[in-house]
Amino acid sequence: MFCKRYNLSATDIIASYAVPKVLLPMPPVGYTNKIVNIAISYNYGTTPFAGGGALYFSEAGRQPQFFDGSILQKVASTYRMATPSVVAPVDLTMDLVLSTQALQSAGDGAFVILVSYVVVQIT
Repeated sequence: MFCKRYNLSATDIIASYAVPKVLLPMPPVGYTNKIVNIAISYNYGTTPFAGGGALYFSEAGRQPQFFDGSILQKVASTYRMATPSVVAPVDLTMDLVLSTQALQSAGDGAFVILVSYVVVQIT
């Protein structure tokens, strides 16, 4: 099993509405990334995010496979696991991207995202 860590600033989160952030590049042809879980650590700053909505984790251009519906509205630091919207583990043959459901107009907290996955040969 592999685990990738991503440190994301408030600027990264705000920008991800228009330009989703690639967290895990697509695997080579003949392989799939099997997502086991996604952990989210939110370090609250001084200003909450304004805009509502959820954090989405999905294959580029597809419906979210994992999400967190309320972490952007938190006014205290927190740690949680993203909720799978399908039965986990999730097989990905495209990029895993992070985006927000709604445009965020403020916020200065930072995030640490941990993506646990295995690479499986499918051909």
